[in-house]
Amino acid sequence: MLKYLSKRIGRSILTLFVIVTLVFCLLRLMPVEGYFANYEKMTAADVDRIARLYMDYYNQHEDGCWTHEKACRRIRQIVTVEDSLCLIQQDAAENTTGFAIGYLKPYDDLTSYWLEEIVILAGYQNKGFGRQFLREIEQHARAHGAKLIELASVNDEPHMHFYTTSGMYPVPSRFMRKII
Repeated sequence: MLKYLSKRIGRSILTLFVIVTLVFCLLRLMPVEGYFANYEKMTAADVDRIARLYMDYYNQHEDGCWTHEKACRRIRQIVTVEDSLCLIQQDAAENTTGFAIGYLKPYDDLTSYWLEEIVILAGYQNKGFGRQFLREIEQHARAHGAKLIELASVNDEPHMHFYTTSGMYPVPSRFMRKII
């Protein structure tokens, strides 16, 4: 009888372990979309805080060499431009998960939204935050009359995958450049 009980308890513990492991794995794979939805319009008052996040992200994860002064200048330049549409994304606990800087560009026949940069902080990447943020940006741009979203992206597989699976498509570049 004791042998039978110890065998049953052992199987129960093993079954419980397998179930807990499966639930944990499924929760890690499940996109977090819908579990956060806090967005605020970025203003000049946010420049210093966002510049610090910008500088930290690019210097630690993208081999950048940003100074706080340069990051502030870059962010301020876009936040204060006419028709600026810059957003900050936060999780449910109001932790900043990312930010986007861009502006509306009027043409003769339509208005587009130029997404200068979207940054999802390293700890929040590959969890659905980026895709959710792009959808939010699209809604804001559309609400302001934009019919098109434009951006220039790094031409590598992770970036191309992210943007193309979010409904964007590459177009032949007409950018011109001269190093001076």
